[in-house]
Amino acid sequence: MKQGLQFGIEGYKDGVRVFRFTPMDVKVEMPPMSALVANGVESMIDTKDAQPGDGEIDIAIPKDQAKKMFPIVGSQIDKVDKVFVFLNLK
Repeated sequence: MKQGLQFGIEGYKDGVRVFRFTPMDVKVEMPPMSALVANGVESMIDTKDAQPGDGEIDIAIPKDQAKKMFPIVGSQIDKVDKVFVFLNLK
């Protein structure tokens, strides 16, 4: 079974997303049961994360750390209030 996997960073100002950078957007081959378990775990974590119910795992990180992890969008990070790394299994 093909399972989509996205990972990246997004920034918000006044509750509105200003940018989203997704350096990883791939399809990987997974056994069906593994995909089912992974999607179930993602759904459970999503209910308790920084942006519950949006269909992906979001983790708020400090802006200085975000700049180290994603220097390519450093100028965008300076313009926002909140920065999240995200993981999405689609």
